[in-house]
Formats: sequence, structure tokens, C-alpha cells
Amino acid sequence: MSQTKYVAWFEDNPKPNIFFFGSLFRSSKFLVNAALLLAVLVAGARFIWKYGGSLDPLGLFFLFFLVFQNVLSLYWWAMKRHAQVNELYLSGQITEQPAGSFLDQILDIADNSMNDGLRSASIASLFLILTLTFALGKIQHFK
Repeated sequence: MSQTKYVAWFEDNPKPNIFFFGSLFRSSKFLVNAALLLAVLVAGARFIWKYGGSLDPLGLFFLFFLVFQNVLSLYWWAMKRHAQVNELYLSGQITEQPAGSFLDQILDIADNSMNDGLRSASIASLFLILTLTFALGKIQHFK
């Protein structure tokens, strides 16, 4: 009873960053970001469907610009940059490195910054659209 047992999940066994070496859709971080993008698009479509008639054209342009510039273009550039690094991997110019190596750390930083930026932009846009929906709903309620 007093023997200590080896528990594998407490082991300090870092794994190399492989985000750029496969499909974007195999990454749980990117899938969460894609779900947030879908939420932004659904909330934006719902907002336009419900309040599009009461907004002036400049307000609709602002909403389209916000969603496109702040969210969709970031996803487009993230996919392009992922493809560039993946192309370097497929051509053999970079290879999968051991965990903690210099290139692995750089790839980890790039992965985290790209996914964190997508998540932040999506959450901020979703918050803004939901706030506008709530505010316009309250304003129309008092009319």
C-alpha cells in the first residue's frame, strides 16, 4: 500500500508545436475560433435582419465594414499565412523540431499570436453586435 505509483499524465513531457504542419481544422484552437466566427456571422445576420430597415445606409456600411475588416479579413490572412508556413514544411525547408527548440518556440509563438488575435477580434465583434442589438431593441421598445 505504501508504494508510489508512476502517473503518466503528471510527467513533464512537452510536445512540439505541429499547428502549421497539418490542416487548420485539426487544431482545437482554430476550431474554437471558427465557432466564434460563425457566432459573429449569425449575430450580424440576425442584427441586419431585425434592424436593417431602421438603420441608415451609413450604419449598415459601418456594420459590414466592422465584420469584414475586423473579423473576416483576419481569418483570410491567418489562413494564407498558415498555408505559407505549411508550404515551407511540405517543401522540406522547415521540419518538425523537438519540443523546446528555437524553431519550435517560434512556431508556438506564431500559433498562439495568430489564434489569440482571431479569438480577440471575434469576441470583440460579437460583443459589439450584441450590444448594438440590445441597445436598438431598447430604443425601439420606448418608441
